[in-house]
Amino acid sequence: MSSDVVVRTSHLKKHFGPVVAVEDVSLEVGRGEIFGFLGPNGAGKTTTISMMLGLTHPTAGTVEVFGQPVTPEAHAVLRRAGTLVGAPALLPPFTARENLACLASLYPELPAGQIDAVLAQTGLKEAADRPARTFSTGMKGRLGLALALLNQPELLVLDEPANGLDPAGIHELRTLFRALAERGATIVLSSHLLHEVELICDRIAVVHHGRVIAQGTVAELLGGASEMVRVTTADPERTARVLRALPGAHDVVVSAGQVEVRGVTSEVVMYHLVQQDITPHEVAVARPDLETVFLNLTQSASA
Repeated sequence: MSSDVVVRTSHLKKHFGPVVAVEDVSLEVGRGEIFGFLGPNGAGKTTTISMMLGLTHPTAGTVEVFGQPVTPEAHAVLRRAGTLVGAPALLPPFTARENLACLASLYPELPAGQIDAVLAQTGLKEAADRPARTFSTGMKGRLGLALALLNQPELLVLDEPANGLDPAGIHELRTLFRALAERGATIVLSSHLLHEVELICDRIAVVHHGRVIAQGTVAELLGGASEMVRVTTADPERTARVLRALPGAHDVVVSAGQVEVRGVTSEVVMYHLVQQDITPHEVAVARPDLETVFLNLTQSASA
């Protein structure tokens, strides 16, 4: 296994009796990469992450982390990892600092001041001595992230880390993740906040019905979706007829008095219309975002 590959799963499968949770998931996550793992509810994300962390035996396939096989019996390498999967396991009567101190007792090699450092990293410095039971959902998520960061992990595996955070908190999280990656940490991130995934992730895998249906950089995934050109003219019905005859144009529809077309650029649309003595009043371009691509991929896979 290359030293640049931190996580590798090969043809992972997980069946619970007749129920197929994961059918075929093969991934490679590189060092210093922020990797988005996306899919609708029930797609197999959490089960895959559980196998990745040695919490569940695969029915077939393998997991390697830092070049070492990971199973429920062989997981020592995961001391180099930090995780936040599901609701954080907190001790409600204990303060944030005390929760962190309990975990720190398992890592005698931690540097002095590490608890204060992660409290500051996660925006909990002012709430360090409050009981966790008084925390909001967002603050509990911050404390869960602080616990995941406590051992200075080289790998972070996070499932919905922004749960309960306001926009400012989400922005802070994005900044923190990018700083960690720039220092060499690898982050595997599962989230339903597709806009945030688009902003922060280097590469993305989309899983559906237990299979990876798309994988690549954000640019590659967005590049596979055609932009939509929206045209306003005095005669939308005639405009639509003219555009349907344009080579490469497809999905030409009239909507709310405007004509929408895919498969051709705005420059080609304008030139073609002018050649047909149609003067556009307005031409706008709607470029695809990750949410659009995600919906198209999962809907196509379900068809």
